[in-house]
Order: sequence, then C-alpha cells, then structure tokens
Amino acid sequence: ETLATEYPTKELAYVFYCNPIDCLQSLLSHALFEHHISFVPRKVWTSTAKICHIYGEWLSGDHAWSMQEVLPPGATLLGVVLSSDKTNILVMSGNCMAHPLLISLANIDAFPHSKSSVHAYILLALLPIAKFTHGTTHIHSLLQDQLVDQALNVILLPLSWTAASTMRWFQLNGVVEPCWNLWPSSDPSIFLTPEVLHHFHQISWDHDVEWCISVTGAAELDLCFSIIQTSVGYWAFSDGISRLKQVTACDQHAVQHYIIAAVAGSVPHKFLIAICTLLDFCYLAQVPSFATQSLEKVASSLQEFHNHKEAIVSEGIQVDWQIPKLELLQSVVQSIWQSGVVMQWSADITEHAHIEEIKVPAHAGNNQNYNNQIVCHLNWLDKCLHFDL
Repeated sequence: ETLATEYPTKELAYVFYCNPIDCLQSLLSHALFEHHISFVPRKVWTSTAKICHIYGEWLSGDHAWSMQEVLPPGATLLGVVLSSDKTNILVMSGNCMAHPLLISLANIDAFPHSKSSVHAYILLALLPIAKFTHGTTHIHSLLQDQLVDQALNVILLPLSWTAASTMRWFQLNGVVEPCWNLWPSSDPSIFLTPEVLHHFHQISWDHDVEWCISVTGAAELDLCFSIIQTSVGYWAFSDGISRLKQVTACDQHAVQHYIIAAVAGSVPHKFLIAICTLLDFCYLAQVPSFATQSLEKVASSLQEFHNHKEAIVSEGIQVDWQIPKLELLQSVVQSIWQSGVVMQWSADITEHAHIEEIKVPAHAGNNQNYNNQIVCHLNWLDKCLHFDL
C-alpha cells in the first residue's frame, strides 16, 4: 500500500503488511503450540496463606488479571507482542535497509516462545523507510517517525476493530498523537517493558565499563583483561576491551563476568561497591521466576547502588545522573509486578528472527526490489513449513 507523506520524498513510500488477525490465528492454530498456550490469567502463591506472590509469565502479572476482570463474560485475553527494529539487508547492498515489524502472542509459554526454531515471531509488515527532501536534516528522523506511526495505524486497524482493549507494545518519538492514543487500557508505563539486551547489557557496557576505564586507565584495564585465565566456553580478551568496536551482546555479557575481578584493588572501595551492586541488580532482574522476597532483593540492590553512586561523582567521571537507561531501572520491579518477568521480553529472539525473516530471504533474490522478493519468499516458505507439520 502506498502512503501519502506530508513532505515530499525521493521515492514513494510503500508498506507491505499482512492482516494481524490472520497472523494471530496462524499462531493459535500452530501445531507446535497446541499444548503451550494459556488463556486464563492466574495468581500463583507459595502457600495457601497467600502471603508470597510468585511472578512468572505474562498471565501471572497483575495487569493481565485486572484486564480480564473488565472484559465481558466469555471474552478471552490475548497479549499481542510487537517488535520492530531497522536492520541491514545484505552486506554490500548499497546501504539497503529493511524495517521489519514482528508479531507474536504473550499467551505462548515462555520456554517454547524463546526458541527461534519454532518461529513464534511472524513478520507482520515491512515498514517504509523514506528519504525526505526537507531542507533541515535533523527533521528527517521526526518525519520518518511520523510516517512509521501512520503505517502502524493502517497495519493494526483490524486489531482495533476486533477488541477495544487490545494494547500496542511500542512507542515512537516525534509523534504528537501516538498510535495507541485512542486505544482503551493502553498505558505506556505498563506495556513498554524493560528489555535485557538493550537495557541491562547495554547500560553495563556504556557506563560501568566507561567508569572503570576512567578510574583505572585504559592501559591498566586492558592488561588485567589480557591476563585473565578463561575457562572453556568463556570469552578471552587478549588485547583488552578499551578499543573494541561493534561489541556484541556476548561480548558485553563476558565483560560483566570479569569486570569486578579486573578492577578490584585499583579503584576505591565505595566505587567498587557501586559497580558491583549495579551488576547484581542486572543479574537478579533476569531471574525466570520471582517471589515477593526476591523482588525485594532486586529493589535493594538498586537502592544500594544509589547509596554509593557519589563515589563515581567524586572521581570526576559523572557530572549528573540524567541517564535514560539508568532511570528506566527504577521501573523494573513495577514492570515485573504488572507484566511478569523481564526475560520473556528479551530481544535476543527477535534479533535472530531478523536473519530468518529478512536476510535469508534476501539471499534468495536477485538484489532487486528487496521487499517484494522477501514477501514472496516468506509466503512460499510458510506454506512449505505448514505442509511439513
């Protein structure tokens, strides 16, 4: 479908999409999910006294329970998960990019949902990537956000017709009236959940590592990492970490294993406590199941970091604490109460889905009209997959 833009573009803006209702029906009828889909919100307790609440998957959260209470009798609650991120189609493809929108169901059990081989995420749409001719360059990103919001309104219109309480799981910058504006029960503070890959691992790399480099010095820290004796299956950093480029999540995870041992003894004691407690928080928040007491440990770890963060300021490496990712950590415990554990929203599976849904189909084409050929290849692949099942 062609989208009309407020400002002229070098080429027409097209959006390729499927009916989201058909995608959800495909997931509900998937043979591999027959015994792994739940529809009834639940509250789980450690004992009949109902003192200690256990939080696990989405349906065990408080928000699913409260939404089910306001639905009419006989209505079933479906949690629609949408994930979107730009990705390069191919190396040496003329900087050609795709903007896939993936759809899935939060009702699917977390274990099969996290396995890429079962294809729990389906390509719903290829969002438009337009090149605007507006004279002000920094306005282009705002115009692109508005165009994506316009496309989302078209793509998700069937969902708004189907259920008034359906929620959208994303947010855009630069949009005056967001696409969830007219959707009842859509609270961004609830459906915008923390995410392990881009929040926990990224904040550790962007801030913890940089703070340690500033205090110990790049040469000293690189030396400590280069002489660490690594076990089988662990990353080795023979040249240190200060000059690493294009760091992957595996690299970030490995650095978190070593960073405390690498800087211990060369940084002030309170500084070390601040780094350690922030790492503890990120690790504790990734537990696959929480009880009331374990959530209190998560909150206390973050509070311990705040109690010692002045040690970082005293070293002259952090002037203020207006760090968006750090501020987001304040909502992690609340998000677990409302929407279940954080690990079920990890972007690891969607990042892998970009390979199967975008890059692999692009290899099957002739480097022309990527979007058209990707759609045709996926249609053929989906029919073969269902035939094998």
